[in-house]
Order: sequence, then C-alpha cells, then structure tokens
Amino acid sequence: MRRDETRSPWRTLGSRNVYENPWISVREDSVIRPDGEPGIYGVVHYKNTAVGVLPVEQDHVYLV
Repeated sequence: MRRDETRSPWRTLGSRNVYENPWISVREDSVIRPDGEPGIYGVVHYKNTAVGVLPVEQDHVYLV
C-alpha cells in the first residue's frame, strides 16, 4: 500500500452484476461492514453521464 492510501473499514468479499442496459449497470457487493457485520452494498454506474448547471437568481434561471 502506498503511503497516501488509507484503508477502508469496509471489506468486499465478492461482486456480481445484477442488471445492465445501454445506460446503466447495477452491481451488488457482498461486504463486511465497519461494525463487523455482513451486508450488501449496491453500486449504480451510469455509462453516459452528463452534468447540468442551472443557476437561479431571483425569478430567473440561466441555462449553462
């Protein structure tokens, strides 16, 4: 491990893809949570992401 990395209190035991289409995929990880209990952690990955900014000032919305 590099000096600048920190250890996560979560431990991943395994992963499986549970859903996929052209826009998103959903993964389910089997984990050990920080409290030591087993759990499931869901991850949604967006394949084509975009970011929109809508500044609002009084009664005006500016599309950027």
